[in-house]
Amino acid sequence: MSSQPTENDGPIIPMPSLTPDALREAVAHIVPSRLPELNRHPARAATNAQRTSSLGPLRAFTLHWGAIVNIERWPRRAARFHACRERAADPLADPEEARSAAAEVGHILRVASEEAGSRRTSSQKSNASHGSWPFSAATPARSARAVLCGHSTSSVRACSGFCRCRVGR
Repeated sequence: MSSQPTENDGPIIPMPSLTPDALREAVAHIVPSRLPELNRHPARAATNAQRTSSLGPLRAFTLHWGAIVNIERWPRRAARFHACRERAADPLADPEEARSAAAEVGHILRVASEEAGSRRTSSQKSNASHGSWPFSAATPARSARAVLCGHSTSSVRACSGFCRCRVGR
């Protein structure tokens, strides 16, 4: 199976569902060099989820890798993302050019994350209507920072470490 697209503008693979197995298979196919990183991440997420009694770290895992897969499956998007990331990190680059590249990296990440988030499984979509998915409209009382780490602002649990909210610290 070739990892090259048949058309210049098309994706290498279809967007997988946001499950660990589907994401692992996609990463193995399109960016196998990142497979060791992906294989370490679920253990950390599960440990943090258990420590905080929250599903936030597990959701963050699937959304993070969903965004990565969504970037890498489009060759032009991936090439642009990596070029901008290198330019933004180059200490010898013109500061304005580095800022512009960093802004484009952020834009690509936002778009890829939004697209990947819309590909949730049917069980995740049905749970969103009950407020268990942190990005649903069913949880308006939560602050933006609390949504990032998966706990409410009234929670006494410590933050999962995936955000800067400092709740419980």
